[in-house]
Amino acid sequence: MIDNKLTPGMNVGGGGNRHRGISHLRILASISVVWLHMCSLLADYRELFELNDSQFLFYQTTYYLMRWAVPCFFMITGALLIGRQIEYPVLLKKYVLRIFLALLIFGIPFGLIKIFLEEKTVSVSMIGNSLLMIAEGKASVLLWYLYALIGIYLIHPVLNKIVELPKNTLYWLLSVLFVFNFALPFLASIADIEMAFYIPMGYTLFYVLIGYCVKNDHLPFLNYKWVRITGIVIPVITIILSCKYRVFPKELISYQSPLIALCSTCVFAVFMNIKGEKNARHEREKRREIVWKVDRLCFGVYLIHPVVIQMLYRFLKMTPVRYNHYVVATMISYLEILVICFAGSKIMSLIKPLKKYVL
Repeated sequence: MIDNKLTPGMNVGGGGNRHRGISHLRILASISVVWLHMCSLLADYRELFELNDSQFLFYQTTYYLMRWAVPCFFMITGALLIGRQIEYPVLLKKYVLRIFLALLIFGIPFGLIKIFLEEKTVSVSMIGNSLLMIAEGKASVLLWYLYALIGIYLIHPVLNKIVELPKNTLYWLLSVLFVFNFALPFLASIADIEMAFYIPMGYTLFYVLIGYCVKNDHLPFLNYKWVRITGIVIPVITIILSCKYRVFPKELISYQSPLIALCSTCVFAVFMNIKGEKNARHEREKRREIVWKVDRLCFGVYLIHPVVIQMLYRFLKMTPVRYNHYVVATMISYLEILVICFAGSKIMSLIKPLKKYVL
């Protein structure tokens, strides 16, 4: 968020910073992440939920097809954060502290649920253990984005200096990051060898810088519609065929996969190229305000959706796989989860301390 509760990728505020494309993308990416984690839970625990082959293929494939969403959050972060002059005290208090509190407030329940599922008992020591799990990053694998976000905030001043480099130098840096964080690991995994060469900077830095570059039109070839469409269609077809024929699915859907990087970048570019509406001005303003209000709920949805999914599927056993028409049941279940998550996010936004310090 930046300024008006900017959680990059999740909720970036400040009236002057509104961008229609980014708001629409953030909403789409948020609901896509809910689908991703809903289907991944079912696919990853195939035996627990007793999935047959067709069900497993459906959930695995649609889960993989949503992998573009999280990289887009990092791109939104780069697009809205880099280039802004933020004083160090503000950076620590308004950005880093906000994410740390989110980790604490929501990480504890995740940790408690995880401990209960494993030990089937309740005790006071569970709270201390859940705090330790947060420190170790074990409370929930779905919170890894928040840990990465803290790191991005802390190096924000450095990122501002990086984008001031000459364009050729910036292109060189992006190329090196792509080769060593995406291309070489991907080729090594396919060849089943270990690659000793690496760049000590994570792939998230690549996504953050790409977001800045696309928003500021430093990659003009992405302005061509056919490039964006091709960059989305090729990964989608490849992933579908990969799942169907079981060909390197894990390597293809990693966030370090060149295909995921390509697809995410092109999806991001699509939304950055959204043109202004031709409707009457009052209609545009009304629609924009609705989008903005939904946009403001996205971070809350991200924080609570894992608990909602776990409660419905693992505790209450309300899974769509019980029905013959499981695809229809899955869509209904998905809509129910979205309604619960957005309603929960709205309720949380009415709690003043949460709204002020976290959301």
